[in-house]
Amino acid sequence: MQQQWNEATQQIWGFIMGAQTEIFIFLMAIFVHAVLFGRYKIRPQQKAPNGVGQEKCPVVKADEVPTPSPAAEVAIPLVRVVRHMVQKGADSEELATELACQLRTSSDDEAAAMLVGMFEIMGKVVNSKLLVAVRSVMNDRNLKLTPRLGELVLRNYAGIQLYQEA
Repeated sequence: MQQQWNEATQQIWGFIMGAQTEIFIFLMAIFVHAVLFGRYKIRPQQKAPNGVGQEKCPVVKADEVPTPSPAAEVAIPLVRVVRHMVQKGADSEELATELACQLRTSSDDEAAAMLVGMFEIMGKVVNSKLLVAVRSVMNDRNLKLTPRLGELVLRNYAGIQLYQEA
């Protein structure tokens, strides 16, 4: 009985000594990690309340209305007329005639800016008839397709899924 007790005690003592060694190695690894990577924190640093650490590109919050682009401000009268015609169900020829009439006094750059503004303001109200009218007016006036105008035209074609006409 005494011998069994000694064997059990020796096994328990051996287990405790092995655990101490593992605990010591673990604590040593934590110390080495803290020395090497001590400047990195688990939690992000708090931003200064005076606005010193503000982001470069501010994010618009959901309840804030984004400010319209300068092109959108110029296009407000054009949007009113076109939106009214779209709601009344005008075809692409009528829309093209009205667009040409609205854009006749503006230069090519101003006309392109007004079309960009119109697309930015109208959003999902744009339909295929309006897109055909815009392309017709652009062809008639030989307007250059700016990158932003091209993006908006293609985005609207994709939005109404008219890939073959784009």
